Amino acid sequence: MASDVAGQIGAKKAESWLLCLSLCLKGVGWLTFPKPPPASQPEEGGPQEPGCPGNGNRRQAAEKTVLSPIGSGGEIKQARVAAVAANESLVFPTGALTPAQLRGLFGALPLDITFVDADDRVRYFSEGPDRVFARSKAILGRKVQHCHPPKSVHIVEQIVDDFKSGRQSVAEFWITLHGKFVHIRYFAVRDETGTYQGTLEVTQDLTRLRALAGERRLLEYDEKEKAA
Repeated sequence: MASDVAGQIGAKKAESWLLCLSLCLKGVGWLTFPKPPPASQPEEGGPQEPGCPGNGNRRQAAEKTVLSPIGSGGEIKQARVAAVAANESLVFPTGALTPAQLRGLFGALPLDITFVDADDRVRYFSEGPDRVFARSKAILGRKVQHCHPPKSVHIVEQIVDDFKSGRQSVAEFWITLHGKFVHIRYFAVRDETGTYQGTLEVTQDLTRLRALAGERRLLEYDEKEKAA
């Protein structure tokens, strides 16, 4: 009996960490967790940036209600989020990271990522000064089909349909844009049971990498790296 209870508690903690990861990676924007309609009208005020639950060893995360711009139907809905101290960490099988470290990590990646959930809604995109394709926070919660020009919507729908059905897991494109060689890849995101969770878009400017030749075995900083 004790082992069953411990297993249930561990599963609930793991589910909480995974849900919270999406919130932390956003840095901005809000992810909704469905809950029964409130008995009274919500308090006035704009959306609040959610935190993430820690490992639970120090204290239990407090819950609060906020307004979310990305309800399941795209409408303004209420969301339940967890408040947490900035020094608490999310624990993964291979380590632990604080929300600030997660945001910094994704901001430092030399590529752009955008995540679309299983309902085809944009939930997150990475930030950075060198994004290949500009992103506005206004796209958060929007259907991915509405974020592309009409002439390419059918391609987007085919990729998503193929990923959802399990027929494909990767789609790849490369284009020349303003003199840059841009590599674009789409990956199906699935859980441990193979259930479709969404699509990850990864975009990278490969112009410099394609021009590399020979070897560099000694430490040498590029001019741009020195300035950074």
